[in-house]
Parts: sequence; structure tokens; C-alpha cells
Amino acid sequence: MKLLINIVLILVMICLMESCSKIQIKPDLSKNYKMDIFIKNKEFEAIGMIALPSKPLYTIEFEAEEKISYISFRTCSREIISEDPRVGVSRRKYLINYKPNEIESAGNCPAIVSAFNENLMYSVGYLDFYDPSTTLPAINVCGSKTEESNGVSVCQERSSSIERIKFNTEVLASPDAGCELESGNRGTEFTYKIKSGYCIYAFVETKEPYRVHRLTTFGYNEVQVRR
Repeated sequence: MKLLINIVLILVMICLMESCSKIQIKPDLSKNYKMDIFIKNKEFEAIGMIALPSKPLYTIEFEAEEKISYISFRTCSREIISEDPRVGVSRRKYLINYKPNEIESAGNCPAIVSAFNENLMYSVGYLDFYDPSTTLPAINVCGSKTEESNGVSVCQERSSSIERIKFNTEVLASPDAGCELESGNRGTEFTYKIKSGYCIYAFVETKEPYRVHRLTTFGYNEVQVRR
């Protein structure tokens, strides 16, 4: 009898664990959730945000934590939509061949990828691309990563996190409204707090040839609960 009771208790615990593992909170799209889709191309990979060198054709793979029922890849010039996307038999991966048109190639035309499924999964990624107008190198300190970039940087961390960007020449900073830099708008090194949502900063060197660097940041306030 005792053995039977133990078996029943074990089965009840397994059922509870299974039911808990399927809990997912419906995302509130008015909130800034951490962008968590995995982005990969031949040379680079990142979670949530990535900056890619200029190319005539990109082959990019996206992977979510669950199967994808619908995915949107949107730039300033177009939107690519696919239902039931997959790579091979995997419903968590989606491969896109992206050939920028002349508007997208001109610069300052990032892409946002959004993936959804029937289980309320909502996964997002942000891609920025080097362009002819962004040629000023920088060292970008963002969370656990310190990276050198040749004109375009991105940084995603929790809102109010302290980050830094450094240049080997003096620059003037031009931030979006509400995205002011705590360390001022002139210098070679800027330490700042991540603001909630998107912020774009343009840095222009103070002497010829007046090269430009673009930094895009995203501050999140919430992390989605996954299955």
C-alpha cells in the first residue's frame, strides 16, 4: 500500500512539473522585452541585436526557442512575411537570403525580425548594416562584450545599465531626443546609461574627413517567460 501511495505521489509530481513547464505569460507588446531571437550568418552571430558588414547579398539564419508559425523581416523599404517557416525539418529556424535594394544599400536602414506562434511566443531581433556613410571605427563596451566595429555598433542591455563607447579621435555626439549622454557630447570616450527602448547616436569626428559612427541601443525592462 505504501509503495502504491509513493507511485501515485510521483505521478502527481510529474504531472505538475509538466503543466508548469507549459506555462507562458502572454507578452504585453506595449512593454520593452529583451530581444532574444538568435541571429547568425557565415561570419557573425548574436542574440537579439547584430551589426553586419556591407554585402550585396546576406544569408541569415534566425532561430527561436520554440517553433515559429509566422515570421516578418522588415526594413525601411520592404517587409518579407513567411508562414510556417522552417529550415529542413526544424520549425524553430528560418533562413532568409536578403539582397538590399538601392534604398537599403544607401544606409541607415536597419531590419527588424519578428517571430510568432500559436503558443503566444513573441521573439524579436534587430539587424543594422554598415553603409558608405559610416566609416569611423569605435570600441563598443556592451555588457559582457567589448568589440571593435568599423562604423556601426549595437548594444542591448537592461534599462539603466552603464555602457561605454570609445574612439581614437575626438568626436561630437548627436543623440536622439531623450537619449542624452551623461558624459557630454564631445570627447573620445562616452560612458552612458542604456535608456528604455531604442536610442540612436551619431558620432562625427571634429576634423576632416569628418567620418561618422552610428550606435543603436535597446534597453529592455522585461524578460519573457518561456516554456
